[in-house]
Amino acid sequence: MSVPTPARLVFATLMLGVLAAEAQLTDWKRVPVESRMGEAPMIAFYAQASERFVDGARKGKPMLMIGCGPNRARFAIMAEVQIQPETGGAYGQRSARIRLDDGKPIRIVGQESNAGSDIYVPDGAAWIKRLASAKIAMVEVTPFRHGPTAIPFAVAGLDVHAKEIEQYCGVKLKAK
Repeated sequence: MSVPTPARLVFATLMLGVLAAEAQLTDWKRVPVESRMGEAPMIAFYAQASERFVDGARKGKPMLMIGCGPNRARFAIMAEVQIQPETGGAYGQRSARIRLDDGKPIRIVGQESNAGSDIYVPDGAAWIKRLASAKIAMVEVTPFRHGPTAIPFAVAGLDVHAKEIEQYCGVKLKAK
């Protein structure tokens, strides 16, 4: 019997952590949004991670959010912690990296929320299509005064809401 090396133990521990996190992740939830001003109906979908980003002061349970209005599609990363500002970028921008399934990480730069804890990702329609064909989205942000942190989200099942996404967002998803 061979004795596991420290590197193998670390790798095994990391893999067990990822598998445990994946087992606890939730699917997309649907939330109707009512306008008190008589505007057209809107709808939102969110996927929440079981892990938390930590910035020292608070721990937030992050979400991926899709917001749809009349032919308008938005995608946002709700980190629930303050995200490090984009170095050398325009005022009010934050960045993240997203890896879908086994693909290459994609760096995105988006507009921040007032609190600096959310990133509104450009081209929401394209991201909705990408998310609909994925099972796991690994999202990496850099909490303020901390190093980059990646958290997995279960994103499978968005295609179940294809009719509503087409109706409210104007985004047609591929049939599986």
